[in-house]
Amino acid sequence: MDKPDVLHTFVSENYNPPLFVMSKIVTRRDYLLTRFRIEAFLQKGFENLSDKEETELRELSREMMAYEQAHFPVPDRTEMTGAKKPQ
Repeated sequence: MDKPDVLHTFVSENYNPPLFVMSKIVTRRDYLLTRFRIEAFLQKGFENLSDKEETELRELSREMMAYEQAHFPVPDRTEMTGAKKPQ
């Protein structure tokens, strides 16, 4: 029998920090805290979010996208296949 994901269980059952909007994700720690906060919103459900929570989720999502694009770029398809780019 698989053990439950302890971190996920903790986050989904216990992580409910006060509202905040991080100005920018700079460190890996910021990134992980943002992921945990987004996960808490997802566990709550979109229909159960207050207006302030919806705003925070939107801002956190934008920051998460910017951080991921900078630190985890998806390679161009031609880079993965070795094919030449069309002219």
